[in-house]
Amino acid sequence: MTKITMIKPDATVKIEIGSGFLEQLQIVLLDLINSRTDEEVLLLAEAIGKQEQEGEDFPEQWMENIYIITKLIAEIEKALIAQGFTYEQDLEESIEDNS
Repeated sequence: MTKITMIKPDATVKIEIGSGFLEQLQIVLLDLINSRTDEEVLLLAEAIGKQEQEGEDFPEQWMENIYIITKLIAEIEKALIAQGFTYEQDLEESIEDNS
């Protein structure tokens, strides 16, 4: 009989993610958001609020997709902060560096 590998329902995995991959995820998120109209983004914000406060399902799949990527990025950022991989920089310096 053929078998397939399944992931246990209660599994929690620890993985290493570099800052380059995080940056790529942020670019993906920006692209997903920029592909939506201002009105759609407002509806997304409302749907996220309802989901987080009341557990309400998202009315459209694209909203849930953006939410999932946002949560993934937030978890990575939280781990980076907890593990001491961040530093403080003056805002003006940051703007100049990106110019």
